[in-house]
Amino acid sequence: MRVSEKSLELNVGSEFLDYLRGTLGLTKAYLRGLTQREERAEGVDFYAQMNPSAAIFAFQFKAPVAHRPHREDTAPYRFTLQREQHSRLVELTGDHPSAVFYVFPFFATPAKLQYFVPELLADTWLLPVSRMRNDDIFEGGNSKRIRCYPGRAEINPTYEMENAKTMILSKADGINIGEFSSWYKKLRGHPQDQEGQPKDTEQGRLKHDEEANGLGAAIESIDGAVPHSVRKHSRSMSPQIVRGMRIAIVE
Repeated sequence: MRVSEKSLELNVGSEFLDYLRGTLGLTKAYLRGLTQREERAEGVDFYAQMNPSAAIFAFQFKAPVAHRPHREDTAPYRFTLQREQHSRLVELTGDHPSAVFYVFPFFATPAKLQYFVPELLADTWLLPVSRMRNDDIFEGGNSKRIRCYPGRAEINPTYEMENAKTMILSKADGINIGEFSSWYKKLRGHPQDQEGQPKDTEQGRLKHDEEANGLGAAIESIDGAVPHSVRKHSRSMSPQIVRGMRIAIVE
């Protein structure tokens, strides 16, 4: 039996939040997922209405590809990266190279996960998205398998990783609310008018969905549901764009 991505998000995320609040002193930090359920309840403008002094860090969780039965739960661990998802993460990074990370927990089996609790961060590794160029990684393909060892990720080229338990984050390195809100609206497929405000008409939304080539209209929530109306009006949809993402909001 392998450990699911959801289990890794919940358990590693909980320890990481304790680390942010305790070790790093970011006492007002909290984690949030990106789901359509939240958007329906709060509106896509939720982030724009937050405290303007807040900063955001994004963590894209990945679960290791299942080990073969005869292999032990040891390195190298293999993870799969998707080009479309990676491109959106690069866009979010922008001018904040220390704000968006891949999270690679080295736990493939429940036995190892249970053994390391409550020290899962000791074998969880972070890789800043800003270091990774699409052309170098994907070489024309849509996905790529990455091999990870403690401290390094082998793809093209090899990248250094940092242990989650020693990562230093400063609020000043985070993404400001305005930038994140703009990225999120674009991701969700909310069109902008000439003044930069979302168009609030059904015709405008459907037209944008058709023109956006599925980038925002294709979002799958972490819980997995894509509304039928979204599927109907998008042409190239990927359910992987925000799956497994957790954002840390620091106020």
